[in-house]
Amino acid sequence: MATPLTFLDVQADKALVLASGGLDSAYALWRMSQVCSTVVVHHVFAKHIGHAKAQRTALHRQLQYYTNLNYYESVYSFSGGDLMGTSDFDFTINLSMPIAKAYRIAHIVTGDDIRSRMNGYWTSAVSDPAPRVALQDLHLVCRADNEDLVGAYLTMPPHILEVTWSCRAPVVEATCYHKCGECVACMLHKQTGLWEKLPQSMPIYPTCVAVE
Repeated sequence: MATPLTFLDVQADKALVLASGGLDSAYALWRMSQVCSTVVVHHVFAKHIGHAKAQRTALHRQLQYYTNLNYYESVYSFSGGDLMGTSDFDFTINLSMPIAKAYRIAHIVTGDDIRSRMNGYWTSAVSDPAPRVALQDLHLVCRADNEDLVGAYLTMPPHILEVTWSCRAPVVEATCYHKCGECVACMLHKQTGLWEKLPQSMPIYPTCVAVE
């Protein structure tokens, strides 16, 4: 498998987007929706992660603004130890392989910068090596190293930007999640000027309502 492509490199009619509900993957999903006629979304819902429910709600709210999507969701709970000898990203790729194969998709897209983690997939001790062989025919797609992320995020329609969720330690109050304002993601958004442009709260799933 070659070096990951950037969003600008994708010239295909199909893409599989690994979406979490966060800002990075929301941007990736929006970009691919502008390029591809068929977009398949795969969400891995990690029940053991504290902010996962808030992100899942955010993703479901984002999806209502798209019409050319197919959606799949995998659910798992993991309490510690060695996740099959792989990183979370490797694990997600393995879960996504059957979907990519079913749709004959050659591009798997993530909002993360995965270049620093590329070697992990080839060295991870998964029990079945077959997915690694299959990856030879796939292209991983992620953001460019030198991309102005703040500027890129602000190119998204406001109604999508307003239903993303990145806070890692949301405060649960009544029927909503509220941003903590102190985690790494929240602090980064304050420093970059994104704080006021992103939602301060998110309804607790399944209380999902459309944004006016």
